[in-house]
Amino acid sequence: MRYPQLSAHHAPCTVQLVSATDNTIDIGEAWRRLLIESQSPEIIFQTSGYFDFISELPNKNNKQILLLIKNTLSQKIIGVIPLRTGQRTFSLQAGSCTIGRLRLDTIALLGSIPLTPHHRDVLDTLLQFLFNEFPGEDSIAMQSLPMDSYFYHYLKNSALVKKSYGIYIKDGWRSCHTTPLPISFAVYLSQLKAKKRYNVQRQIKQFEKNLGPVALIRIQLPADIPLLARAIKKLASPDIQKTMMGETHYAALSRKEILLCYILTSNTQPCAVIIGIFSNNTFHIHNIIYDWNLSQYSLGATVLHLAIEDLTDNLNVNLIDYGYGNPEHSHHSGNIIQQRGHVFLYKKTWRNRFLFTAHAAFTATLKLVKKIKTRRRVLLNTAAV
Repeated sequence: MRYPQLSAHHAPCTVQLVSATDNTIDIGEAWRRLLIESQSPEIIFQTSGYFDFISELPNKNNKQILLLIKNTLSQKIIGVIPLRTGQRTFSLQAGSCTIGRLRLDTIALLGSIPLTPHHRDVLDTLLQFLFNEFPGEDSIAMQSLPMDSYFYHYLKNSALVKKSYGIYIKDGWRSCHTTPLPISFAVYLSQLKAKKRYNVQRQIKQFEKNLGPVALIRIQLPADIPLLARAIKKLASPDIQKTMMGETHYAALSRKEILLCYILTSNTQPCAVIIGIFSNNTFHIHNIIYDWNLSQYSLGATVLHLAIEDLTDNLNVNLIDYGYGNPEHSHHSGNIIQQRGHVFLYKKTWRNRFLFTAHAAFTATLKLVKKIKTRRRVLLNTAAV
């Protein structure tokens, strides 16, 4: 794997902590310029709109922070770093049984790749500032850092990191699927195999024949949120609802023009929902929920197929990002798989060493037990035959 070379940046730079509400015209212009150059797969979490969203909703466990990096000589802003401090919990869980929880105070680097020039000394200055300015935080967390990114290459090879910090990848590198979308739905259909096109149309026809006309509703505006809330309440189990945002959060996202969801209805009744956010021509899907009593109609695939028509023809979206895991509803031949990781850069304290070693040992033991169980089940099935 080839990584871009990081050059030295000989002009001195300084890091400045600014108020979350101190978003001046100069900062806004620099922020927009840097976003154009961002290499993060989750640019949306680096936008001023998302930063305003999390700043406007009080949370006693989290604090939003904005850093500026300036060229000391010219005072030009060369980096804008949105951060969120808080606590991460590592659950030691086997099935439904929670054995224990390990807690870590972190600085979350929103977007995982900093909005800065790709220079070693700039990145070194940033890391030193963060750990010095926030001595109570144990680590810097990068929620979705690509393995092939320049920033992970820097972390692995930086003399500063090797000397002072450790790197831990929670749960290892994991696959993230994305679907590039063409300029129109007609082109998208032409890229599908004939059997795939036929099966999707057949599913929709069967659904309409048995349950009535199908309609797709796009959810973006604040006025749409009550409809979304009712659909989620009807389709999602109580356990799933606990993991989802509330109506207030969806309304706030819509005001920032970030929210993008879809509801699939039959005879005006919701039967499937896509929960997502949208920015920079990318649609990030958080969840697809549907009526399990109608699972024979492949509602997840159906709502996604209809949503792609709207995304391509009306919203000019050119990429769908499903995040971690293998998406149940889309295995398009054009999918791109990228390895990303939940990466922690941590101080080499005894507490941190113990925490990450304990989590790694527990995870490895759990995987071994699952592997043994699977092998034993295969052997028993083979013997039974």
